[in-house]
Amino acid sequence: MNPLVNPAVLFGQLIGYGLSSTLALVLAFLAWQSPDSGRRARAMNAACAAVWSLGGLARFGLLAAGLSPESIVLAWISCLTFAAAAAWPVCLLLFWDAGVEPAHRPLATRWLLAGASAAAGILVTILVATTLEQPQWLDTVRVAVGYNAVAVLLGGILILRPRFESAVERAAVVLIPSGPLLSLATHWIQHSAIVPLRWDAALDVLVKQSMVLTMLGVLAYLGRFQASDRFAKLGLRVVFAWTLGIALAWLVTRQADGEPALRTATDAVAAAVICAAAALGVLLFGWFARLSDRWVDRRVFGRRDPQLILADLRERLARQETDASACEAAERFLGDTLNVGVRIVPAGESAAAEGTFPVRVGNAEPLALSVQQGARRGLLLSGEMDMIRQGAQVLGRRLEALARERERIELSQREASLVHQLVQAELRVLRAQINPHFLFNSLNTIAALVHQDPTLAEAMTLRLARIFRYVLTQTDKSFSPLHEEIDFLRTYLDIEQMRFGERLQVQFHVADAVADRPIPSLILQPLVENAIKHGFSPKVGPCRLVICGAVGDEELVLSVEDNGVGTGTDPQDGRPGGVGLRNVRERLATVYGARARLSFESWPRQGSRATVFLPLNETAASA
Repeated sequence: MNPLVNPAVLFGQLIGYGLSSTLALVLAFLAWQSPDSGRRARAMNAACAAVWSLGGLARFGLLAAGLSPESIVLAWISCLTFAAAAAWPVCLLLFWDAGVEPAHRPLATRWLLAGASAAAGILVTILVATTLEQPQWLDTVRVAVGYNAVAVLLGGILILRPRFESAVERAAVVLIPSGPLLSLATHWIQHSAIVPLRWDAALDVLVKQSMVLTMLGVLAYLGRFQASDRFAKLGLRVVFAWTLGIALAWLVTRQADGEPALRTATDAVAAAVICAAAALGVLLFGWFARLSDRWVDRRVFGRRDPQLILADLRERLARQETDASACEAAERFLGDTLNVGVRIVPAGESAAAEGTFPVRVGNAEPLALSVQQGARRGLLLSGEMDMIRQGAQVLGRRLEALARERERIELSQREASLVHQLVQAELRVLRAQINPHFLFNSLNTIAALVHQDPTLAEAMTLRLARIFRYVLTQTDKSFSPLHEEIDFLRTYLDIEQMRFGERLQVQFHVADAVADRPIPSLILQPLVENAIKHGFSPKVGPCRLVICGAVGDEELVLSVEDNGVGTGTDPQDGRPGGVGLRNVRERLATVYGARARLSFESWPRQGSRATVFLPLNETAASA
């Protein structure tokens, strides 16, 4: 370590330049990411701050490492940092000029920019020449850089009159010239021997670190961009973290009498490392970050906690019962809260751009939340953009909940209608589908069998009773397992077998995998009766009836096929099959909407086939 360097001065310079370097790099990164027109001028200012800060950090780091103060390397580093300080006022003028109206002092603006640019060029030239020929005079040239900065900055404030939209910006513009003014004042105090020698180290640090005031002012004023709230939050964390780090370093390195134990350059570097490590730990501490962010939102930007705002939005949307009222409430709430114009439009009407946020409803994005910034204010901060993005998500979830509520209401209505239709269906089964003709034929057959075969007559009577008992028990049921419906059809066809004798041949092909699947109650009986009534009654010869149940392409497929004479066409709706098939279609539409269908095919003198297609996943859910 270099024994010629004052440890206290070294510690102060390392900490000061470390803090300013961190702030400058944070702003440079965020400024370059900002989308507005001042990005280039803002990035140039941040670059000047970064060069000045990093150059100072490198200079004192090399001094601590043992490099001689007379080294040419240190001279060129000083030249670079002073050159950045000379160009800095010009960059700030360019940023201020970007916000000046064309008719506002255009001639004075041009003269000021030209003069400042010429002065900066002359100073840079002098710095380079001095570094080449007389490096020991660099501190004198630095004083000239300070005078130039004061003159240019005060002239810019008076001539350009930059807009001040908040108290923070007014304070920032006061800080900008205070840095070089304080540096010059401290320089003259140090050389005039007004204060005791024990203050010499503190004055030496203040001469160089007073420019941090200018940098803080510049950074605060340049913060008028979309990521400024992010910079303010990060900047505050950095300042607090370094402050706590300095306090911790002082506590760790102090002597018994309370004085810091900075006897050598090694002690100063160790203390600076402790300070940097403590600052890094504080920056990574989540609780501290949330606390400082909340303070910036409330005190600097005057905003409420974003989570509280979103909670208010959720509460308002929860009171809305329609999509239109929810969208209107979201537009009004976000617009009034953030003082911007907000519109919710169909997704196709809004191009994907900055200020447009999709509203996701389920797996689709049918709407977009569009922000018209120019209508009521010109700039949105990144935190506000995040809030709008989250507001679009809250709205999407409410619209999705409303859609689910509508589906539940529609389902309840369908179920109520289904119960009503089931009652009517059972009545039709008793009156029409299982009609008096079927009942009378069955009773006549039983009467004839009483004397011929009493045992068979008793069995047939029990089957007939079982049929009507099943029909009556299904009145309150919407669905029944497929195997119960098949058992019912077997009983029903056993009675029909008495009429047709050996002519009627029945086959059941039902896969075991679908035997327990629920289907609408009594949905197959009209199809079987349709086949017997229209296909077999007029037919001479064997009558074959095949009933199948299997899994198709994501569907449960049920079919009733006969080799009868074929059927006619229902004159009311133009579809083949008559009243029985029309009732089946109505029930399927009531239960499943368009997700289920009935297909009917008929071929004259060859037979017919009725096929029911049910959505497989909904039949499983009904179980």
